[in-house]
Amino acid sequence: MPVRRNNNKNMKNKRGQDEIVGFIIIVLLVSVVALVFFGITLRKTAPIESSVRLENFAGAALGVTTDCSIKKVPSYLDLEDLIKECRKGTSCYDGKKTCELLNKTVGELLDSTFPINGQAPTNYYSFKAYYQQNTSQGSSGGVEFYTTEKGKCEGTKSGNTQSISSLPGVIRVETQICSSSA
Repeated sequence: MPVRRNNNKNMKNKRGQDEIVGFIIIVLLVSVVALVFFGITLRKTAPIESSVRLENFAGAALGVTTDCSIKKVPSYLDLEDLIKECRKGTSCYDGKKTCELLNKTVGELLDSTFPINGQAPTNYYSFKAYYQQNTSQGSSGGVEFYTTEKGKCEGTKSGNTQSISSLPGVIRVETQICSSSA
């Protein structure tokens, strides 16, 4: 009978060890879930609000006629085509670089629409263009080839993204502004 007692004792020890291991696994899982939850809730990134105002601005801005013509016979490009030509690195017929003209045109449009001064609520703007060959990536990703920005973002950030077909991919034009809440 002494052999049975040892087996009984060993069985109780094994069950006790199994319970301790199970308890430790449960504690670890709860800890990981809590860390993920707190990590998400403690992030201080301000969300970018979608803006009809910026959607209207971007749609209208892409149709603005510029003073760049690629050919000798004047056929002036609109801003959308100027962005495409900037990505290619071409020059206008008169020798101006398309990216330099794009920077001047976009700057003038943004400064007149969203002035950054002590009296206006806008304190920051940016205009960026990305090229994506694989459009299945959605609106994120791509290679940035143009950017202009002014000011420092303080307050509510709002933005809009427009797509321009540029086969075999797409150009994403992202416009953002920050406005003070006062």
